[in-house]
Amino acid sequence: MVISATHEEDEKLLVDKKYFDELIEKLRSVVETLEITSDQKFFKQILSAADNLEENARLGKLHSFEEAFGEG
Repeated sequence: MVISATHEEDEKLLVDKKYFDELIEKLRSVVETLEITSDQKFFKQILSAADNLEENARLGKLHSFEEAFGEG
């Protein structure tokens, strides 16, 4: 559906609640991603941790969820 700029601001539409909730969750996710990536220091820390995780996984230095938390 295309809404032109000439439509009134108070136009009402019916939207499926599940679909609307999914849109809201995606919007929140985008906002969180933007907040993280805009904090350069924090984002560099995340990228560094990701590199370390990849290397440790390749070297077999990581534990499974079951090993770490005794589940299974």
